[in-house]
Amino acid sequence: DRLVRALCTARGLSARQVNADDRALLAQANFEISLRFAPRFAGRSDDSARIGDTTDQDWTVIFARDADGWRALDRDAGVSWRLADELVEILRQPLNDDLAFPIMASLVRSVEISGRSGHYRLSAEGDGWSLTRLDGAPETQSTSLADATEVRRFLRQLAGLRAQRSDPTATIEAGATEGTVVCELPDLGDQRAQAMLIIGRAVGDLVPVMPATSRADRHLGNGVVWLTAADAATLLPPPTAFSGVSR
Repeated sequence: DRLVRALCTARGLSARQVNADDRALLAQANFEISLRFAPRFAGRSDDSARIGDTTDQDWTVIFARDADGWRALDRDAGVSWRLADELVEILRQPLNDDLAFPIMASLVRSVEISGRSGHYRLSAEGDGWSLTRLDGAPETQSTSLADATEVRRFLRQLAGLRAQRSDPTATIEAGATEGTVVCELPDLGDQRAQAMLIIGRAVGDLVPVMPATSRADRHLGNGVVWLTAADAATLLPPPTAFSGVSR
């Protein structure tokens, strides 16, 4: 589930057609990931159905490291992508790894936090970040500069959360939540995808948290991971934790 979620939101830093250097990398691949896509359900057959949508589709991506970093190679399509190191680290995590929220912190474009401490959004703007208070009526909302160092620290903390245990069939009822954290990341084309954490109420020393994404949760059960109370307490900081210079 975690691996598929990471693949659904993965994005290359750049792309090019496979060249001689890339073909040389194929012989020294570090690892590969093979996916099989089931046929799309099209209901009654008709002439508009694409043949490729009616059969299983196999796709293999080969990962290799060159002098400049990681590359992903689609040998059949002839495409080579440059990848961020942090994405490859997520993809190489063991399937039984306890990583709770495998996002690429450097790709997050905004974070919306809602909880008892307030409702606000942190948005990337050039090399910096802004903070918009979303409490109250729209005309009362205000925007200020945010402390970029604190925002980046918070995002790295999110990406490094470790689950104490998990339950893939559990859920958190709407009335039993303490708050939400919603990260916006690049998606296909100019679209954006969302990765969300729904934070539940503590049960003893553990807190249930339900991860979800705007793409993967249509096909996969979300499940619940359990965090320590100390880790969960860092998920809903007050907006003052990121306060910068007003504008």
